[in-house]
Amino acid sequence: MGTGVEILLIASIAATAVSQVQAGRAASTAANFESAQYAEQAEMAKIEAANAALQRSEEADRLRRSNIAVASARGILPFGSASFTNMLRRDDELAARDNRLINLGGSQRVSALQGQSSQLRGVAKSSLKAGYLSAGATLIGGAYDYKKAKD
Repeated sequence: MGTGVEILLIASIAATAVSQVQAGRAASTAANFESAQYAEQAEMAKIEAANAALQRSEEADRLRRSNIAVASARGILPFGSASFTNMLRRDDELAARDNRLINLGGSQRVSALQGQSSQLRGVAKSSLKAGYLSAGATLIGGAYDYKKAKD
């Protein structure tokens, strides 16, 4: 085999190996970027759940104040009436249950997003390793082909 062909064979093998490493790096970078996006979405989900719970609490407080004001305007002593007190207690229980459900839904969403983020970090590492392994296999195969062609 002539030296020109040998040089081309070696260059081809090297270029293929380099491109495999670069492909692994690119896939790793893309997966890391997507992982960061999921992590950011998880943080936003935490904030959204906290805001929704706060809004529900504020709504419950407004309803409580409104009910007390209406009862007072009608001459009912708000805390002197067992039925009125029971109604307020029931409203408080419903608001607390709503807040627990809001927080639970938020926690589940956060957990799912964090899981996706973690999974993509694993993909990033695997992609990088795969690029290097493919490059190594190409170099080993190329060395074998070169030796075989030379003999």
